[in-house]
Amino acid sequence: MVRFAPPTKAATDPIGTAKVATDGRFLQTDRALQQLLGYSGSELERLRFHDITHAEDLLRDEAQFERVLARGCGAYSILKRYVRGTGETLWTELCVTLIRDASGTPDHFVSRIRPLETDPGLLDDLHCRATRDALTGLLNRGQLDDQLCCAETHARRTGGRFALLSIDLDGFKQINDSCGHTAGDGILRAVAPRIARQIDPGDVAGRAGGDEFMAILRDIDTCAGLERRRARLQACFARPFETATGPLHLAASFGTAIFPDDAGTVGQLIDVADARMYEAKLRRFTRR
Repeated sequence: MVRFAPPTKAATDPIGTAKVATDGRFLQTDRALQQLLGYSGSELERLRFHDITHAEDLLRDEAQFERVLARGCGAYSILKRYVRGTGETLWTELCVTLIRDASGTPDHFVSRIRPLETDPGLLDDLHCRATRDALTGLLNRGQLDDQLCCAETHARRTGGRFALLSIDLDGFKQINDSCGHTAGDGILRAVAPRIARQIDPGDVAGRAGGDEFMAILRDIDTCAGLERRRARLQACFARPFETATGPLHLAASFGTAIFPDDAGTVGQLIDVADARMYEAKLRRFTRR
C-alpha cells in the first residue's frame, strides 16, 4: 500500500509528492512539489488540484480521478499540464493512487508528479497538432468529443450539470461564394479568438467543422448564470469583422443543451444542441 510520508529527499528531487483529499484539496505536499509548481506548502493547502490544472486537461484529469474514486480502489497515470505560480505551464507525468483506511473506505490520494524531460516547446507542438483545429487554433472535433465524455463522467459522479453550446455562423456560404474561400477562412480565424476570450476559466471551445463552433460550459448552477455566459459569447458578433473589402457584420445562431436535463448521453446532447441551433437559425431567417 502506498502511503504519503513527509519529505526526506533533497529539494532538488525532480519527483514531487502530494497527499490529496477525495474532493481534490491538497492536504500535504513535499518541497520538491512546491518547487516544481512554484507555490509554498501553505499556498497549496488552500488550493484544489483543479485550481492549478491547465483548463484543457482538467476534465480528463477529473474523469480519471472520479472513476478511481467510484471504484473505491486503483490508480491512474496521465500526461498533464500544471499552471505554476509564475503563470508558466509545466508538462508533467502524473501518477495517482487511491489510499483506503483500515475499514476499506477511500481516504485520500497520493499524487506523484514528475516533470517531463522532453523540450516543452516540442510537447506543445505535438499536443497542438493532435488536439487543435489547424485553421482556427481552437480544439478540434476529436478533442471536443473527448472533453464532452470527460464532462459527462464528472457530472454523473458529482450530480452536477454542464451545457453545450452549438454556434453556427449565419450566411457563411454566401461569404465563401461571393468573396472566396480565402476570405471565408479569414473570417473563421477572426471568430475563434473572440470566442476563446469570452469563455470562463475551465470552459473550453472548439471548431466542430465547417462554420460550426462548440463551447462546453462547466458547472451550470443556475439558468441566470448560463444566460450570462451565453450572452458573452453572443456579444462576440456585435462588432463587425474587418475584411479586405471593408467591415463585415456577421451574426450567428446558438443552440444550448444541458446535461443531464436535456439528454442522457453525449451523443444526444450534441443532437439537441444542434437541433436548437437550427431552430434558432430558421426563426432568424423566417423573420426577415
